[in-house]
Amino acid sequence: MRTFLFLLTFTVLSIALCAGELTSVSHAADLDSVVRRVSDGRVFDSPQTARTTVTVTGRVFASDRADSLGVASAKVSLTDIDGNVRTTLTNPFGYYRFFTVVGEICVIEVNHKRFEFNMQVVALTNDVVNLNFTAVAH
Repeated sequence: MRTFLFLLTFTVLSIALCAGELTSVSHAADLDSVVRRVSDGRVFDSPQTARTTVTVTGRVFASDRADSLGVASAKVSLTDIDGNVRTTLTNPFGYYRFFTVVGEICVIEVNHKRFEFNMQVVALTNDVVNLNFTAVAH
């Protein structure tokens, strides 16, 4: 199921986040070889440029209440556009961190035995701070 969602996200309805703009791209082309760019209000295809190296950090919460506690030992997975998966566990307060993330776009999802979370698609143009996840109601 994870592979299907990943392929659906990147090949059928790929999302390119460039220059702070959200651009939906409907194509079956290899997203790794064609990158959507935004320039002077025009969107155009360009060959892939050098990838950025960033840090991704955030926290996993049990609910959206102001006094919600962080979820300890949640498995956080980061999948890049090449399909490479990196995982980490949240600390006792629900914080997670990925160092030296290379790429342009990634999918981050959280798994825990007691809670469910929505995955997020993220542009890696700069360090990503406070990429938080909140449990969804069953």
